[in-house]
This record gives sequence, structure tokens and C-alpha cells, in this order.
Amino acid sequence: MIVLANVDILNIGNYGWFKSFQSFIHKWKLLAILQESTTMTIKAIFLMMLFGMSFSLNDISIEKPDPKKLYKSNCRLCHGAKGKLGIGGASDLSKSNLSLHEAIKIIKEGKGSMTPFEGILTDKEIKSVAKYIQTLKS
Repeated sequence: MIVLANVDILNIGNYGWFKSFQSFIHKWKLLAILQESTTMTIKAIFLMMLFGMSFSLNDISIEKPDPKKLYKSNCRLCHGAKGKLGIGGASDLSKSNLSLHEAIKIIKEGKGSMTPFEGILTDKEIKSVAKYIQTLKS
């Protein structure tokens, strides 16, 4: 909705009508531009807030994720420090025969009662955890 400024377009003296009309058009265009700009700004802020929930600064950082720290904070509770704990049906990672690709898929999508980590961890972080898990194999 565009709100127009207070413009006197009824002044129809010698030049009044034409000047008022010009003034009206210029102000209307300016307000339309301001209104569109404001709407675009609000939309941009809304989208940033909406997608900010799943966006992590790690997505754009040049630092490599710390897989051991990620494993400790996201996996250790059920799998244990060495991958052998097995709480709540968690697989024994020390005996896992999964390929890197299969491990990434399970970490992303979850399995059984396991939390799917897609949207929680970035793709980079998921891959680094999957690689770390392979080091736990005996």
C-alpha cells in the first residue's frame, strides 16, 4: 500500500494545475520508490532471519571443522568416546564396515533412534565427523 504525501492538486490557477500535477507525479514516484525499497528491505531481513536458522558461519569460514570436538559434542553421548558405548541401540563404530559415503548418509538422515544431523551440522562438518568415525575402527 502506497501512502501519498499531502499534495494540493486542486490549485488550478494559471500554472497551478500543471505544477500541482507535476509535483504530485514526482512525489508519487518518490514514495513508490521508498515504499518498494522499504518492502525489499523488510523482505530481505525476513529471509535472512528465516534462513539464518539453518545457516552457519562455518559454511563460509576457511577454517576446517574440528571432527574430534564435533564427535565429542554430538556423538559421544550414545556412541562413547571410542565408539563402543552403544546407548539406545547406537552402533559400535569400532566394528563398523560403512564406507565414508554410507557414514555421511547415516549422519545426515539418522538411523533408528539416531538424530538426523542434516540442518544441525554443515555438510563440511558431517563429512569431517564421518572421516573421524573411520579412525575409531579397530
